[in-house]
Amino acid sequence: MTDRPPDRSAEGAPKGFWQWMRHNWASIIAAGVDYLVMICCVELLGVGPVTATPFGDVGTIFSGSGIELVWVSKQGEPVDEDWFRSDDVDLILVVQGQLKFEFESPGQADLVLSVGDVLVLGAGERCRAYRWPREAAAATVFVAAYPVR
Repeated sequence: MTDRPPDRSAEGAPKGFWQWMRHNWASIIAAGVDYLVMICCVELLGVGPVTATPFGDVGTIFSGSGIELVWVSKQGEPVDEDWFRSDDVDLILVVQGQLKFEFESPGQADLVLSVGDVLVLGAGERCRAYRWPREAAAATVFVAAYPVR
């Protein structure tokens, strides 16, 4: 048996590479867009610093005049077993992926938000939120706005 070089396409790259590219082009583009968005947010808009938490990465977009605006990225994090509660109203806007909310109140059904969906979370309302579906490849990113004193 003789060793022979891999089959090559007309462009000179191994044919397996082009097959892999054809099957994975959407994931490659999505990863590139995610990276560019984060670079733009951090470098061009002056967003920062980014804080890594057990339940997602958080960056401040704006803080002043009695309001704070943050972005949160959730990917691969565990679901928080505790309930989140704020003393003030929170406004949440999903900008990438889907975000599932579970509410502590048995009378309130779970809610899944998609890109462009907004949730006004009432003061004192107890919930937890996480990337949905859990096996999604891309991060879920949302913006939250709330009053600060």
